[in-house]
Amino acid sequence: MEQKRKVVPPVYFLLTMLLMAAGSLGATFTFQWAVRAKLRRARPSRAFRPAISVLKPLCGVDEGLYENLVSFARQNYSAYELVFAVADPDDPALAVVQRLRVEFPDLAIRLVVHNEHDPLANPKVVSLLHAMRVARYDYVLVSDSNVRAAPDYLESLGAEMADPAVGLVSNLIVASGGENLAARCENLHLNTFVLGGVCIADVSDRPCVVGKSMLMRRGELAGRRDLQGR
Repeated sequence: MEQKRKVVPPVYFLLTMLLMAAGSLGATFTFQWAVRAKLRRARPSRAFRPAISVLKPLCGVDEGLYENLVSFARQNYSAYELVFAVADPDDPALAVVQRLRVEFPDLAIRLVVHNEHDPLANPKVVSLLHAMRVARYDYVLVSDSNVRAAPDYLESLGAEMADPAVGLVSNLIVASGGENLAARCENLHLNTFVLGGVCIADVSDRPCVVGKSMLMRRGELAGRRDLQGR
């Protein structure tokens, strides 16, 4: 006996598509409103410029790695250091760090090759812990290797820490680059859903931290609140 198949009437299909389109359009407008509200927030004076240790865990050579690191070497900020942490002594990222040292000899650059490979631990966190041990300053910035920053990046972050009530400063991210369809789709996802979602959380008094950029006080990171210079 031939089994009959159920056919969805065209009107139901059309209604479903219209509902999906309306939902997508509503989400887009909500994201845009949240981003605009976030960008309109009052900015503090940039007179407060604490010394900052920039912690950068590295693993391999990603697209544009050297250009990303150069953007940190060219910051309009005097009191900072770059602390790189690598697990593998044969990691090709070491050559990129050495190139940076040669081209920016006056920049404070520290490098840790820790050779720790714990299969149960997050490799990025392991490298960050090793970088923290050699970092000199009380303000530490976690910064991913694929971040490319504007020249006033550290200045704008440091200024936010003038307020003792601020315990962590993060950033909105804008994805760019990408040479294939998958990378471009990821960029689209980051620049719409992720960016909008972070802004919605912020304007709803439920801040969402972006792990690619996090500035903290060392004492608070360790669970203390007695850091001098706050």
